[in-house]
Amino acid sequence: MLRFFINALITAWLGFLAAATIEIHRPASLADVQGLSATDKPTAPDLLDRIEQTIWRRNEILELSETEVNHYLASSLNGKQQYPSSLLTKFECVAVSFKPGLCRVWLCWKTGERPVTAAFDFRISRD
Repeated sequence: MLRFFINALITAWLGFLAAATIEIHRPASLADVQGLSATDKPTAPDLLDRIEQTIWRRNEILELSETEVNHYLASSLNGKQQYPSSLLTKFECVAVSFKPGLCRVWLCWKTGERPVTAAFDFRISRD
């Protein structure tokens, strides 16, 4: 009888652990990221030319919006995987989110039919 209760307790604990793992690995919502709503690939804005012109002028401040950067990334980045990882995952997009003092870069891909995301945070400061 004691063994049954111990096995039931271990089974319940493993179930809660599995549920917590699934909850942790849910993909992030990118609803607040601007510039991702386009369904087809937009033409790339000429950001590299703007950056080059700003470098030559030296006194000008370059400001890029979240929408411009995300449109540029959507039109210029293409993920391609080689066998065997191509059977398991498919690259979707890279997105950038700007917040005051923070730049978050999102990597998005699909494993099977399940969306997966990873985020990298960069702190921005002027010293």
